[in-house]
Amino acid sequence: MAQYVGAGMQAMIDTSMRIGRWGPTEVRLGAGWAALAVLAVWSLAGRGATEALGLAAMATAAHLAAVVLHAATHLAAARRLGLRWREATLTPLGAVVVPHGAAPPRRVALAALAAPAASLALAGGLGFTALVIGAVGAAGAAAVLHLAALSNLVLGLASLLPLPGLPGAALVSAAGLGARWPVRLARAIPAGLAAGGAAAALAGSGTLALWLFLAALLAAVAGRHAVPRPGRVAEVMTQDPETVGPDATLADLVAAGVLARRRGFLPVVEGGRALGYVDLAVITQIEAAYWPLVRVGDVLVACDAENSVPPEATLADLARRMRAAGRRKFLVIDGVRLAGVVTLADLALLPPS
Repeated sequence: MAQYVGAGMQAMIDTSMRIGRWGPTEVRLGAGWAALAVLAVWSLAGRGATEALGLAAMATAAHLAAVVLHAATHLAAARRLGLRWREATLTPLGAVVVPHGAAPPRRVALAALAAPAASLALAGGLGFTALVIGAVGAAGAAAVLHLAALSNLVLGLASLLPLPGLPGAALVSAAGLGARWPVRLARAIPAGLAAGGAAAALAGSGTLALWLFLAALLAAVAGRHAVPRPGRVAEVMTQDPETVGPDATLADLVAAGVLARRRGFLPVVEGGRALGYVDLAVITQIEAAYWPLVRVGDVLVACDAENSVPPEATLADLARRMRAAGRRKFLVIDGVRLAGVVTLADLALLPPS
């Protein structure tokens, strides 16, 4: 059973699609929207096919609009606080965001809190408006506003779940509980919802059971949307690596403890220009008496297309080059400037895609 559920979750993730950009943030439409619409139709089937389809379409559209507003609030608050999100995926549980690198937890939490706060405030406003309009006889408009209020209420509360990428996880991290708690809860919450669904099914409440099972699947998928899948060398390289100038001697390197740190590869830079690298295995092949006489520039390997990559190169291309050349380390060159270094270890640390 687990393998089928896992395959289903991966399929839902793989069906997410890019719908545009907002500044530096790629916006994607996440998984689960079709399942949400189908289950809404099934839940309303007792009202007749036409009415069920109409109400389900309105409910799904209202919820999607609520999620778009939720995401826009989150991204706008993040921008005001100087944060950058690499990706935002619109899921039925809210906008799952992936940041550009590390960020201060408290600022991340403030940006995250803006989204559920806006959703809950809007839910209250729409609900009050629905009551007022309903009281004067505009039942149709009141029903639409009621659906929108309910969507914002559900969204505001669901986004507070401490799942990776949702606002709740940022609040947990800012509270000093660390980043591991959201990861642990990302397993526990879907399991709890699924257990609730099983209990509802045993109690004879099929509709409630299906909604709980869908919520469990969406919660599990939402956490996985938050795992960044880097695609460019710039996203995994080591920036500002240790470097050496061409006029340094091998004795200078030894005195600086380079051999003791077991560095096998050291970029050579002069005046901001990347010249190449020195293979520190060379030092051990030269008699120690000559170390003060031999300059790094005398033994460096010049930078060329065989040992360097641009920061915008894809990781797939880098992996192919590593396999073809049997090379484990590359200089990352931006024009003539050293942007960083990338190694096989950097690729090994990536999450599976």
